Amino acid sequence: MRNIFTFNLITYLFVLLLFLVEIVYGVLAQLVLGVIQLIIAIYLQTISYQYSKTNKKLLSYYWIQIAIWLIAFVLFANLLTLKDYNPIFLFIIPMCIGLYLVFVNYQLSKES
Repeated sequence: MRNIFTFNLITYLFVLLLFLVEIVYGVLAQLVLGVIQLIIAIYLQTISYQYSKTNKKLLSYYWIQIAIWLIAFVLFANLLTLKDYNPIFLFIIPMCIGLYLVFVNYQLSKES
């Protein structure tokens, strides 16, 4: 579990570094980070029977955040123009959700 947390943290920090170097590279790396974190979250969900009740709640909150973001993104994309909301919906909120998964991963690595 500790290895998964370390990999997740390093990948997240690498994406942040790429955003600082060149935004285009950060955006491309953010796509890869999203896929990696979804795979990690699915793996964590499959072994969630081992976790405490608190950590199970933390992981379920992650999935709720993903669902809310996806629903909000689809609604805003269809009902409004995304000119004003693009940076928020495409960069800031996904990175915050990714940071939350890093935190959940840390909590789980402390438990095991």
